This record gives sequence, structure tokens and C-alpha cells, in this order.
Amino acid sequence: MKRIKELLSLLITFTLIFTMSGVVYAAADDTATISAYEKTDKKVAELSAATCTIKKNDNKYYYKNASGKTDKKTGWKKNQNGKYVYYVGSKGYVTEKISGGYWYHFSGKKFVKKSLSSYKNKTKTIGKKIFFVNSKGKIVLKSGWKKVSGVYTYYVSGTGTASVKLTGKKYYKVSSGSWKVQSLAKYKNDRVKIHGKYFYVDKNGSMIKTAKTVKSGNYKFTIKADGTCTKTKIETKTPDNSNSGKSDNTGKNNNGKTDDTIPAHTHQWSPLAKDHTMLKDTNYVKHDAVVENVYKEVTPEHKKESYTTTSVYVCYRCVENYKPKEGETWTDKNGDGKWTVQEEGQEYYKYCYFETNEELLSHCDKFPPGHYWSTVTKVHLGTTIIPAKYAYVPTTITPEWSEWDEHRRCTVCGEKMTIHVVNGALSENTAAVGACIPDKSGDLITTSGSKVRSVVGGKPYNKRVYVGSYAYMNETDTSYLDLLRLHGFNY
Repeated sequence: MKRIKELLSLLITFTLIFTMSGVVYAAADDTATISAYEKTDKKVAELSAATCTIKKNDNKYYYKNASGKTDKKTGWKKNQNGKYVYYVGSKGYVTEKISGGYWYHFSGKKFVKKSLSSYKNKTKTIGKKIFFVNSKGKIVLKSGWKKVSGVYTYYVSGTGTASVKLTGKKYYKVSSGSWKVQSLAKYKNDRVKIHGKYFYVDKNGSMIKTAKTVKSGNYKFTIKADGTCTKTKIETKTPDNSNSGKSDNTGKNNNGKTDDTIPAHTHQWSPLAKDHTMLKDTNYVKHDAVVENVYKEVTPEHKKESYTTTSVYVCYRCVENYKPKEGETWTDKNGDGKWTVQEEGQEYYKYCYFETNEELLSHCDKFPPGHYWSTVTKVHLGTTIIPAKYAYVPTTITPEWSEWDEHRRCTVCGEKMTIHVVNGALSENTAAVGACIPDKSGDLITTSGSKVRSVVGGKPYNKRVYVGSYAYMNETDTSYLDLLRLHGFNY
């Protein structure tokens, strides 16, 4: 008996150990499961953002999520593209919306457009969210850097709201619905990277965005007209005194002139390196087209005329009874100044027709012989106004475009320059346009040394466009400026 109790006790102990072990493993499995659920929830949220919209009910607009449920919680809601475009007020319905770059406030029974003209190239706070307003007075929801007067100033996040501001010498980020200045102390005499762009910070911890060149230690920082900064290492060169005409160890050349004496000149910007090889283009970026579902008219309002399906019998005498009395107005259809049964009386045919000849004869038998005056024709029964139809239609907001840096070297002094190229179309229905922004002035020359054109640093110009084997450049075409503005280069 004692032996049996010992065996039972041992069995219970092993069972408990196994059970506890199972709990531990179950906990580990649950952790993985929870993680998977979180990922699933994220995907569901993304799907929700792709189909969310607003629906009208009782003269109010309510926000509907992907499953069709009404969300009355106060705050901004995303559209099908993940942008904050609907704001639900404290009463549960939509009070603000952004559509086509415009801001609308719900008043009475409809949305009323609000002016943003005083916020051009600035930001506007609506419902504790900050939005960037471009030079045309329209809210820009497309993510990326936005320029003001050609300088990178605001960054718009993926939700369509502004998240970064660079003004004066300071760097701001959005926190709890307002701008908060960010310290740049740890970036002194160096660059800070913000959303893929580099900006120079001086010894005082202030951001410098004025075009200039700054040397710090063994590095040269070149600040472009758009406020961005490149960083290059300064190489120490050893003088070559072996050839006649070159400098000796006194720093003078054999004819008494210093090595670095270069006469004043206009830079001759060649696409060739010192070894006569072509300089490579860099920083190529392709931007996909921005397509949004836009609520627009798909079928305009139109009229639908209705006629009898077959010819019928019209009693002219009955029509004549509708002839206007003296003083009554009528429409002269044929311009002869006379009211006639055959012309002006046609609008009354629908009151005076019979589907069969027998019906007409029966009618005529009841009246004087004059009612036998008739005709056989199809009769116009009336006009129906068909209202316009609206629907969400996939619409290209911004066509795909690309940008890159082209590099050139001055054949006189060896200095380098960069041309930022923007290439794309203004709309789905326009051909590609090329826009170039040089960071320095001078003459562009070919590989053979022939002058192509003069350029001014920071001033855009159009790019040579190739159509098949034919190349052209229209100096009067300013569409390249519109292309730059479309992508936030505010020239």
C-alpha cells in the first residue's frame, strides 16, 4: 500500500512538471501569435484606409470605415489613400474635409469652401493637424519636401500633414499639434540629415541655408541655393616641380608667377573629367505616379426625349383648339410669325392623338365633320431631365517623374558644379518636360568645347528633349517652370 502511494505521488509530480512546462511553451507560442495578430491588425488598418469614405444621412455626412461602420469618434480620419482628409466633430458627423487641395467647412446642409489665400507658402492648423499650403493657396497632401522661394522649408508626412519646418536658423518638428524647436547642438560644424536631405549646422548650432561654401577641419561643405548641403574631403596636393614652367620649391614658377594665379574668367562647364572621361550622373530617383480616387462627375446632366413607339393619328382640329388667344404668348418655331397646327401646335399633339384609325373615326363621329382633319405621325410625349452621375474615379494627381544630378567641370580652373535635373510630365496628357537647376553660373560647353548656353546659379532652364532621333530646345517654352512648381520647386 505504501509503495502504491509513493508511485501515485511520483506520478502527480511528473504531471505537474509537464503541465507547467506546457504553460511555459504556451506562453511563448502566445507571444508569437500576438505578434502575428498585431501584423494582421496593421494590414487590416491599411486595407481600411484604402476604402474609407463619407456618406450622407439626414443632411449630415458621417465617416464610414472599411466594414461600412460609422465612426463618430472626434478627430481626423483617413481616406482610401491614407491621408487625413475628414474631420469628425464633437457631434459625431464630419465638419471639415479636404478635397482637391481645398478646405471645406460644413455649414447648414452643405460643405462651404474656406479661403487659404493668407496662408500661401505657410501652414494652416485645422483640428489640431497642421497642413502645408502652397503658393496657389491649395493644401498639399503629397508626402515629401516642399520648397518656399526655392528653398526646402516644409516636409509633409505620409498622412498628408506637415511634420518638419526649417525657418530662419531653426529646425522644428510637430509635437501635440504644434511646432517644437529641435536642438542641433550635436551637429555643430557638420551636417544633419532630415528625411533624406542634408543641411549644414554652424558652430553655434544654427542651421545655415544660404548658398555658400564653408570649410571645417578637413572637409568642405557646399550649401546649395535650395538649402541642402554636400560634404567633400579636402585633399592635400604635393607640388610637382619637375617640369619647366612649373613652380619650384619657393612657390614661384619659372616665369616668376605663382602657381595658383588664375585670371578672372567665365566658367566653362564641360561634362568631361580631367582624364577626358564623361562625368557620371548621380542621385537618380524615380517617383511613382500619385493616383487617388476622386469623386467626380462621370455622366453630365442631360435631356431625354420621349416619343410614341409607333405612328399615331392626330386630330388637327383638336390641336387647333389650343391656339393661343389674343394677348397670350407663344413660341414661333419656324419664324414665319404665324401660329399653325402643323408647327407651333406640335407641343399639343400628345393631348390629341389616337392609336388606331378606328379610334380617330369614332372620335370624329361625335363632332362636326371638321374633325376629320388629321395626320399620322410619331408624337413627342415630353422631356425628362436625367441628373448627372458622380462616382469615385481613379485619377492621376501627379504623373510619374524622375530627378538626378548632372556634374560638370570648369576647363579653366577645374572647379566643379552640379545641375539638378527634374524630368516628367505636367499631366497624363502632356509630353515629358525637362527642367535644370544649376548651382553655379557660367557657360555650358560640349565635349568638343562648343558653347551650348549660359546659365545662372539657382536659376532654372529647360532641358534638351529627345524625340526619336530629333532633338529640340524651345527657349520660349516655360512649361519647365510649371513642372518644378508641381514638385515643390517654387520658382
